[in-house]
Amino acid sequence: MNVLRLMIGIGAIVALAAVSVAHAETFDLELKKLGTPSSSTPVIERMISSTSYQRFYEQTRTQPGVTSTSPGRAEFAKIIKKEPAKYVCKSPFRGVATLGTQKFCFAFDTNPDAKDNERVTGDKSKMEDLQRYSRLYFDANCNGDLTDDTPIDAAAAGSVYSSASSAYANYTFPTVDVTIEADGTKMDYAFRMSIYSRAYSTYSYASASLYAAAYRTGEITVDGKKVSVYLVDFNSNGRFDDLSGVDNSITLSDGTAYPKQGDMIWVDPDPKTMVYASPYDPTSTDAQQYLSKMLNVGGQFYDMEISPSGDKLTLSASSKPVGHVSNPCKGYRAVVYSDQGMLKISGDESGKAPLPTGEWRLLSYTLDGTKAAEEAAETAEEEGPSLLETLANALTASTPAVAGPRPTLVSARAKRDAPAIQVREGETVALPFGTPYKLMVEARPRGTGTASLSLKIVGVGGEVCNNMIVKGARPPKPTFTITGPDGKEVASGNFEYG
Repeated sequence: MNVLRLMIGIGAIVALAAVSVAHAETFDLELKKLGTPSSSTPVIERMISSTSYQRFYEQTRTQPGVTSTSPGRAEFAKIIKKEPAKYVCKSPFRGVATLGTQKFCFAFDTNPDAKDNERVTGDKSKMEDLQRYSRLYFDANCNGDLTDDTPIDAAAAGSVYSSASSAYANYTFPTVDVTIEADGTKMDYAFRMSIYSRAYSTYSYASASLYAAAYRTGEITVDGKKVSVYLVDFNSNGRFDDLSGVDNSITLSDGTAYPKQGDMIWVDPDPKTMVYASPYDPTSTDAQQYLSKMLNVGGQFYDMEISPSGDKLTLSASSKPVGHVSNPCKGYRAVVYSDQGMLKISGDESGKAPLPTGEWRLLSYTLDGTKAAEEAAETAEEEGPSLLETLANALTASTPAVAGPRPTLVSARAKRDAPAIQVREGETVALPFGTPYKLMVEARPRGTGTASLSLKIVGVGGEVCNNMIVKGARPPKPTFTITGPDGKEVASGNFEYG
């Protein structure tokens, strides 16, 4: 096993940087497959099993005069050479998945022996048009023939429901092992699929998803300590080298920047701190980072390369000069981005964080006030409430009690048009976000004489809060009251989360 030693001290760091220009360390990462999730599944595996997915959509029955929307069928027809002689269901679902650099055809059908869990509360006739996709044909050997691979039946009974307006069915399938190719390298891989179908009186559709069920893991050594690394195929396409970025083609209603779905890497994850972490937000934990050109390990930056199959991770100490950013909020974890990639940074006790020189923009952050809240509670008679407690108390008078870890945090995402900051060598520049927060209410007309209200919590940099936890629980719903010019109440209610 190759070893990466991080030297301590300014002189040692300079020396390491000078040597690393011509020298890089390569680490081997082993492929692991995810089993069926259970209560005994390690926390890290539960986290890395929550990924983005490949989505496939098809209209199985269209409204009169409407052209069918089945984008996967045309590509399927070009690739597939042989299908089952006869399908059980009226409208088999056909599609093509991209794994590595290969195309794999698949088709969903009905298992005639499947026993579903049915619940009928309305018109049962809707069931007649509902497609029950409980069997999967997958061209695992990628030869264009669906008949020489063993059919895969749903892992459990399907959930089938019928109401007055529609009927739906949902099925999940066991892990599928497959050999794929990524840029000429063959590798073992695994994935899971699920499919959801719905039928209305005039049309029906189905949506299928493919999730990665394999990851890479290995160890490096930092200051004599072995550090575990987990590499996650977060976008579920069979490759482990997809870099993340900001997707400027997607415009969100609140104007915030949208991260492009690349892959993820976890460095030295601590299960104790992952109870309330989100696998979709790297700022929610110390360990998770977007896969990028550089990696931050303990405030030191490394140029990083990943093989397409993910079996090799190469690190070399970055020769890029370093400056600092600062923010008055302590305990923050933030992601910034530029043409150099996306980087995770963490503020120290003074709110400073090292960052390579260049022009950077804020993507997102989490302020973790758990420790501050605990300290404030212990010395409440001497000190005022923490920043996040003050913010929570502005929204609600009480917080539900919970057992176990009781984190206090707030997360937010920056606006796309937020100004960039310029980081210079040896200098410190302010990175504005966080306190003081403002509560903003927007009203949008909805029909005659009615309107919908939305509440946003906005930081000093214009960033919009998207998560808040106070002492281990989400605060109760904020309330509102609308009064007329005469002061009389016109309407009142609650703001709903989401």
